[in-house]
Amino acid sequence: MPLALVGSDGRRRVVQATNEAGLALGLRSEMAAAQAHALVPGLVAHEADPAEDAAGLERLAAWALRELAPILTGHLGMTMEA
Repeated sequence: MPLALVGSDGRRRVVQATNEAGLALGLRSEMAAAQAHALVPGLVAHEADPAEDAAGLERLAAWALRELAPILTGHLGMTMEA
């Protein structure tokens, strides 16, 4: 299923990112959103939210540090000290 993240580039609405299915159908970053919808009928487009993306990555990093670091350091014979 082709997916795209769409956002503003000044006054234009553009594709900011797409998945492999979108790429295979000709979608590209910076393509006008209207052109993307015309090229791929039924395209699933979501509003890009860079602030939420950054917050999500922060949450993922915190989870990985909390959940995986003790396993990895123990496996490698290391200790974690704060």
